[in-house]
Amino acid sequence: MSLLWVYFLDKKVNMPRRKKPVNREDMLRKKRLAEQKRRNKIKSNPELYKEYLEKEKARYIKRKDTKTNCTN
Repeated sequence: MSLLWVYFLDKKVNMPRRKKPVNREDMLRKKRLAEQKRRNKIKSNPELYKEYLEKEKARYIKRKDTKTNCTN
């Protein structure tokens, strides 16, 4: 055995286990649940909810303006 291998065994280095591949449906389900949790947190706090509504309104107006600019 080489000296490096003995050092490796002596330190008992644990390598991380390989992650199992996640299929698309599970990944999307996890993402959807995280988004629901984030929105529920925002809706339960009145200050954050007010800020959220302002951002959504600004986003709506911006989308509306870009649609009218495209048709002209």
